[in-house]
Amino acid sequence: MDTLRSQVSTATASAPPDTDGQLQSGQAAEASFSHMSQNAVLAFLADANSYGSKEPVDRIDSAQHILFLSGPFCYKLHRQLPLGQTDPLSLERRYHLAQLEMRLGKMFAPDLYLDLVPVRVDTKGQFLQLPKPASEGSEAGTYSAFSAVCQNTQIVDWLVRLRRYDFSKSYDKQVELYQPNFAECQRLSHLIAKKGTNTNCHTPGQSWQLHLNEMLDGFAAVVRQLDRYAKQTTLRACLNRARDQFERARSVFETRGRRGLIGQIHGNVGLGNVVELPDGLRLVNPQVSCNNVDVREWVGDPLYDLGSLIGEFWSRGLNRQANWVFSNYCNQLLDSHSLDGLEVLDLYLFVRAMEQARMLAADVVHQDSTFGRKDEACGKTAALRGYIKTARESLLQDEAILIVIGGSSHSNRSHLARLLAPETGRMPGALYLSVYQEILALHEVSKEADLTPSANRPSIWRLAYRRIADKARMAIAAGYSVVLEGRFDSPISRQNLTQLAQEEGSTLRVVAFHLYDPLHDNRPVDRSPARSDHLDLELQAELPMDRSKRAIQTHRTIDPILGSQGIDRDWTNWIELDASRSVGDLLGQTLGHINPAWVPNSKETLH
Repeated sequence: MDTLRSQVSTATASAPPDTDGQLQSGQAAEASFSHMSQNAVLAFLADANSYGSKEPVDRIDSAQHILFLSGPFCYKLHRQLPLGQTDPLSLERRYHLAQLEMRLGKMFAPDLYLDLVPVRVDTKGQFLQLPKPASEGSEAGTYSAFSAVCQNTQIVDWLVRLRRYDFSKSYDKQVELYQPNFAECQRLSHLIAKKGTNTNCHTPGQSWQLHLNEMLDGFAAVVRQLDRYAKQTTLRACLNRARDQFERARSVFETRGRRGLIGQIHGNVGLGNVVELPDGLRLVNPQVSCNNVDVREWVGDPLYDLGSLIGEFWSRGLNRQANWVFSNYCNQLLDSHSLDGLEVLDLYLFVRAMEQARMLAADVVHQDSTFGRKDEACGKTAALRGYIKTARESLLQDEAILIVIGGSSHSNRSHLARLLAPETGRMPGALYLSVYQEILALHEVSKEADLTPSANRPSIWRLAYRRIADKARMAIAAGYSVVLEGRFDSPISRQNLTQLAQEEGSTLRVVAFHLYDPLHDNRPVDRSPARSDHLDLELQAELPMDRSKRAIQTHRTIDPILGSQGIDRDWTNWIELDASRSVGDLLGQTLGHINPAWVPNSKETLH
């Protein structure tokens, strides 16, 4: 032992934290030191000397955990009695929670999650058993230092040690300063897995149903308490509707489980758990499940994580960002059939919003009882009301509309579609599907500069149009409106629309807009190889190079949607819009055509 023996001790990094000796000593500590509550551990961890440091220790509290920041590390302690719960967690259960969080943390943020650290106690007091650095440690597999530390000591708690990061750069802090744009929402959507990772659970569909059923059961006891913070006392009716939908959706859970779409997920996705690092975004604080019986891994549907992110944006009043995350995620899916989970997305939105509201309500009550800061309590009360509103709106239905935006100007098309989608349909707005974004997803790149030459092949664009039509079909079947954006000036692209409209029948309302810019669309087509921006990618793919001598000169000869040629191919009447006007004006025109009763409130922008 060194001079900091009473405060910090080290053991070989190879010593496993879950050996029988540690568990037995942990159980013995709980019996022998029953008089020692977690308050003593909290006081010990708040002392800078406990880490061999003279710098003050920063503390961050949450409903489930307490973080202690010292030097380059962050130590995470599971509360013995989480806020909102009445049954304390035993030492053994806290150990299993910490162990499971460490395993999940290394999946989502391997560069942040380091190891488990036990808090031990002997006759001289408490100390941390820190892993010895590899350069100082003995050979892997030896336990001499570990055994020496364990002798005559007992474990009183467990810590998850992380590499310290800048908490001011968590995404919830950034959202308070500015609203994320479309590209930033795309980055956030990349954090959500396309399917659950491998799990030891043999029946993931049934396990996920068990999780959902337990959460729905838990909401019944807090509905009356949550109604106190809402203007309308309708949460119990919403809960009953969610239960009915849960029963109807059992076959969906089973199907997604058999197809491998349900597996290990983060389970606690939120802006506060998104960390900005120099090389990208990371997810921290994964959810671990703990009930009155055991501790289980969080097996679930990735769309639940998606719903968590959508619900938080919606609860903050950032409806546009909620829609962009939703649309970007669906655009990136290579397996179009995985969108069958949209049938239960509203249920996931409700469950997650209610779970967040339940935890916030417990936090507000705790702050009131401990005379916490009023400004902080007011902020949490506002967040609580936002989640209650989200839970209520998540189950509302609306007419599903198919909106098509075509034309040669990609910039105007995409800007208009991004603004129009959040204003249309049920929460979180219409699903915006872009043929250009589909091309990027097929090539697994984020920008056009990284596209391979195959992106100019007509077959790739035909595939992209077919895929967005398939995704639109599944979204409409789930009750969501859809905004399709592309040129839609080739026969094959219009045939996909024709087939989609015929399959849905007269029950589907279709509104199609064509952006026509008389200044730019009448210019000759530039077929030079140097022109490779996305405005012309699709056009280059559609026109064989041997047709360069008779290149199409005007938009009406390229696109007979509004002209007399090829009118028999049209599947609906297109509404022509002047693409030279501002996007805000175009948005007002489109909303006026979709809903004649719509009245503009203000000029809309992309931010």
